[in-house]
Amino acid sequence: MCGNCLLQETAFICPMECPKGARNGPCGGSTPEHCYVDETRQCVWYRIYQRSEAMGREDKLLEVLPPLDWSKTGGETWGDVVHQVRSLGLGSTAKGLLSGDAARRAQTWDAIFRPVRQPDWWQGDDQYHRPAYEAPISGLEAALRSGEFVVTSEVAPPMSTATGKLRENIRLIKPYVRAINFTDNPPPPRACPAWRAA
Repeated sequence: MCGNCLLQETAFICPMECPKGARNGPCGGSTPEHCYVDETRQCVWYRIYQRSEAMGREDKLLEVLPPLDWSKTGGETWGDVVHQVRSLGLGSTAKGLLSGDAARRAQTWDAIFRPVRQPDWWQGDDQYHRPAYEAPISGLEAALRSGEFVVTSEVAPPMSTATGKLRENIRLIKPYVRAINFTDNPPPPRACPAWRAA
């Protein structure tokens, strides 16, 4: 277990089923038919969106969730959930969850799970936050803001610390694209840094 359970916000489908470990939505290569990495299976995030919509909980998917806390990997989240229930009071929690009022049930549900999925060090939300700057910070952003059709590319990273081939590949395609992305070597899934081409 990852020890960072998000099932209550992902329609009870574990996002860690994603081969890339994507925790905030599908990667750019997925399709409704299959996963980008494993074509024998459907994208787990498409399943999450479909079930969330059927449950009327798609608004929860707007919330930006924290990255995986690796110190909790191998553990479970139920201890955190039980701690939160006790802090709210067992009686109050039970009454809220069993209430005939849907708004009260949702409020109780969120009071239990929000502190678990949004730790103090993160505090993400589902609101739009304007950037602190006005001018574009890259040629890619400037092109996107203007409505220009842009082309980007992905370059496979080297399997070692030697970056000569990577730099050569970037040099070859840089004149033809607005941005170049190279992913970290799998496995395990990690962050995807990007190199700005313009």
